[in-house]
Amino acid sequence: MKIKLLVLLFCLSSLSVFAQDKLEKRIQTLESKVAELEKLIKANPQSKPITSTSKAKSNEPSLVLSDWGYSYEKGRTGGSYNIKYSLINSYNKGIKLIDATIQFKDLLGERLYGIKVTPDLKLNSGQVIQDGGSYSVNRFMNEQMRMKNMAKEDVLATLKIRKIVFTDNTILEL
Repeated sequence: MKIKLLVLLFCLSSLSVFAQDKLEKRIQTLESKVAELEKLIKANPQSKPITSTSKAKSNEPSLVLSDWGYSYEKGRTGGSYNIKYSLINSYNKGIKLIDATIQFKDLLGERLYGIKVTPDLKLNSGQVIQDGGSYSVNRFMNEQMRMKNMAKEDVLATLKIRKIVFTDNTILEL
C-alpha cells in the first residue's frame, strides 16, 4: 500500500513538474513574441493597427470627396448615370483598398442615388485620384430618375467610408 502511494505521489509530482515546464515554455514564447512586437512598433510607429468606432473629426486626416459630376444617358431599357468623382488622400500613408459609397441626396436630404467607390483605388498620401463609371438607373424607381433633371448644385454628394486598408496593411474602420 505504501509503495502504491509513493508511486502515485511520484507520478503526480512528475505530472505537475511536466505541466509547469510546459506552462513556463508557453509564457517564455509569448513574452518573446510581445518583445518582438514592441520592437516593431517602436521602429515604425505607423505599423500599429488603427481601429475606430467613431467618425473622423474635422482636424484629423481623411479621405475626401473633392469633386464630382454626372450626366444622364438614355437607353432602351432605362438609362444610366455617367458619374465622375475625385478623391484626396490626406492620411500620412498610402491607401490600397477602400470600402466606401457615394450617396446622392436632394437639398431636403431625400436619397436619390448611390454608387460604390472602386475598392482597388491606390492612393498615395496627398494624392488626388479621379474615377467613375456608368451606373444603370431603374426607370421604375422615381428617386433614381429624379436626379437626371436636377442641377449639380441641387444634389448633395456624400462619401460614406466603412473601411480603409493602408499600404502597411493597417485597417481603419469607421
